[in-house]
Amino acid sequence: VPTGDPGVVLAFQGKCWVDIRDAAKTFSLKGEMSKGDRRVLGGTPPYELKLGNAAAVTITVNGVPFDLSRVARTNSPRFKLDPAKLP
Repeated sequence: VPTGDPGVVLAFQGKCWVDIRDAAKTFSLKGEMSKGDRRVLGGTPPYELKLGNAAAVTITVNGVPFDLSRVARTNSPRFKLDPAKLP
């Protein structure tokens, strides 16, 4: 992650299907993640996220935990994440 850019990290505690794309369509992360997997998002925020098992994922933005319950009404949420707009 370049210095000065927000860092978004996903850590997986179990199986989770993901489809994540950045605003510029230059970065994507698709497929099934497994327990112990960790991914740092690249590309240009904001990100479009689709998660297939939100309970198995923790997201941190610049080292601060992101509260998935703010955007997840179900265990398979779809939401936009813009690190620049977080408190």
